[in-house]
Amino acid sequence: MNYLIVGLGAVGTVLSSCLNLEKDDKIYALRSTKTPKKIYDIELDVIENLKDKIKIYPNVVFEYDNEPIDIVFITTKSNYLDKVSLTFSKIKKHNPIVICLMNGMGYESYFKGFNTFYGVIMYNAFKRDTKVVLGSKGGLILDEKLEIYLKNRIKNLPLTFAKDIDAYRYRKLWLNTINGFLSILGFSLFQFFEESKKYDFKTFSIFIEYLEETKILFERLNIKSEALPSLDPETLISLMKKILLKEKLNETEQILYHNLPRGKNSTLQSIEKKESTEYEFIGGYLVNLADKIDFSYKINRYVYEMIKEYDKTYQFEFISLDKMLQIFS
Repeated sequence: MNYLIVGLGAVGTVLSSCLNLEKDDKIYALRSTKTPKKIYDIELDVIENLKDKIKIYPNVVFEYDNEPIDIVFITTKSNYLDKVSLTFSKIKKHNPIVICLMNGMGYESYFKGFNTFYGVIMYNAFKRDTKVVLGSKGGLILDEKLEIYLKNRIKNLPLTFAKDIDAYRYRKLWLNTINGFLSILGFSLFQFFEESKKYDFKTFSIFIEYLEETKILFERLNIKSEALPSLDPETLISLMKKILLKEKLNETEQILYHNLPRGKNSTLQSIEKKESTEYEFIGGYLVNLADKIDFSYKINRYVYEMIKEYDKTYQFEFISLDKMLQIFS
């Protein structure tokens, strides 16, 4: 079995290390930027609060050079598809299974003519110096039709095969709006919670309203979404409401708080690197849905417009929690 990972960033690197290889199996990678190396150097680590729970070790990953491929995992950022799409025509002749694991929606036309399935990545990963760091213990949710191909071929990640994968994709789309909110502040989710202590958690009211805007949008459009098994928007809303009301957290909620992602999300990483973001396929997709029904989508629209302007200019000024309270309180 030959695997190809399109987009060997932090997320793709973790996935490459969680493939359970059999004899003669090989992993290849296609990146938006070329490297002179034929074998990728991979250094892995696990964030401090998970070191006693998760162990991952790298597999050997080769640079792709038109080898026949059986299964393709698309983990690149959605906005990089143009850079790698020319290679898709070379891959198509092998008729591989293509599994899209990207954030967002609205990119499906790129895979017209392929045997395409979809899935959802629930773990957080990021670069720190030369290492790729696994920042949360979430796993993979894949279309149930993929079970015959991938059962027992994923290790070290929780794996779920779902009947209605689109319901999970919409839920993940909702969850990914968190990326936009946190990116205009320059925070990880855990950092936002910690910084909010200074404001007696008043900032939570804005974040709750932000998340509930998408819940209302989905209800008005009759879009079905399924709760995610690890971090979920509804669970996050419930947690913040209890903290705001100064109610005691149960053991599950305490664990959730302690294990909130500490890594920077992909949108924030792009902004800090002065690269284009993929947020057009997240916030932009949802704003377009809101426009179809004349839904104000106030806070989400504000966040989207800020990141959209950044993608035009590559100039960005993070806003403070004080300013956020002034704008939306």
